[in-house]
Amino acid sequence: MSSSRAVVLVHGIFESSSAMKSLRHVLESQGFRVYAPDLAPHDGSASIAFLAERLAAFIEETLASDESFSIVAFSMGGLTSRYYLQRLNGVSRAQTFITLGTPHRGSALAFFRTGEGFRDLRQGSSLLKTLRANEDSLRPLNPLSIYTPFDLMIVPYSSSIWRVAQNLSLPIATHCGLLSSPRVHRVVLAHLSKTSE
Repeated sequence: MSSSRAVVLVHGIFESSSAMKSLRHVLESQGFRVYAPDLAPHDGSASIAFLAERLAAFIEETLASDESFSIVAFSMGGLTSRYYLQRLNGVSRAQTFITLGTPHRGSALAFFRTGEGFRDLRQGSSLLKTLRANEDSLRPLNPLSIYTPFDLMIVPYSSSIWRVAQNLSLPIATHCGLLSSPRVHRVVLAHLSKTSE
């Protein structure tokens, strides 16, 4: 499958595709074709597996069946994307995978909320164990995990460090700041551009 400049942006919990607006603008200004689904419900009531099914349906409906693409995902969207890639065979079409502030090893804050999505986000959850079991299958995508040590939503922030990825810590002031940071944008652009050459 030939390289593509198509990118799918996947938002996080309590968010919609509008949260990805800044990053989308930057990518489109550099010639990427960007797609950003609204995955609902986004309040933690639905499981990550359910949201991954929604993501799979969006990709099937929006992109040609033989078209490859990259994924850039924020926060819980990174786990939704991982489920799609690892469990729904999305890896067969993907070029590369970038996560921003994703709790690859869970977040302690999830224990204080109810709902299937929050249960999935808890450290040691069945969902995280399932994903960890075959995460090596994503190594060919040259995954990149960008995170900030000042993240108060991913507790501890080191949960964003992912064994199979290149991990990059940037001094961004907040969790959501990862989406609007010009420094993050430059890193994302460089990683995507290298893949789509």
